[in-house]
Amino acid sequence: MRIAVIYQSQRRSKLLAGLASSLAKGFEAQGHQVKVFDSASEQDIPLPAYEFVALLGESSGFLSSRIDSRLGKALSRSGRSTGKRSMAIVVKPCLRPVKTSLNLMDIMEKEGLVVIDCLAIAPKADEAELFFKRYRAER
Repeated sequence: MRIAVIYQSQRRSKLLAGLASSLAKGFEAQGHQVKVFDSASEQDIPLPAYEFVALLGESSGFLSSRIDSRLGKALSRSGRSTGKRSMAIVVKPCLRPVKTSLNLMDIMEKEGLVVIDCLAIAPKADEAELFFKRYRAER
């Protein structure tokens, strides 16, 4: 299966880029074709070419639960995404991970993605890779 991993870093940290590559390695270990995209870049993401989408996001601050609006704009530029299965992943070092997850899912659902799973994970790339080696992406 072809999987797109998209991340949006509020703080321009290397943390989400590392977690996105760990996620990609985990899915590749299962035999999937994976491509990682940074939604902050001006590169268009060809979502119609992928069967599953994984979005990684983080809150704008420890006390905040807001997700950057540029993520929604990047998804809307990506082409037709209606009905694509997807998962929302929020990095945990925030006070309100559930509210942050809901905000991320809201952005995804506005673009027509079908969110089948939502996770709040610790910011450790090695643990994330082990988890996603076992995670089964559904078609």
